[in-house]
Amino acid sequence: MTANRDDVLRQLRRVKGPDLEGNIVDLGLVDDLLIRDGEVIFSIRVPAQLAPQLEPLRGAAEKAALSAPGVTRAVVVLTAVRSDDPRERRTAPRPEAKG
Repeated sequence: MTANRDDVLRQLRRVKGPDLEGNIVDLGLVDDLLIRDGEVIFSIRVPAQLAPQLEPLRGAAEKAALSAPGVTRAVVVLTAVRSDDPRERRTAPRPEAKG
């Protein structure tokens, strides 16, 4: 059986995010998902200040990815981002008042 994106994402939705309120897929934390010849590679964006303590999250995501049909290897990395990184803005910036 060939590994596919939908199956991998379905399994990753079982992994709770750092806040334990949502899952890492629906929270938008999974980046650069690549699947080739049964190998799954992706990163998980996490706040820089929490990165050291979120190793269990990385391990849970790896285990979840490996449980998808056709996956024989999973490589998962945590990507630490600073809160002032513009990629982390969830809403569009407000226009400045003119006057």
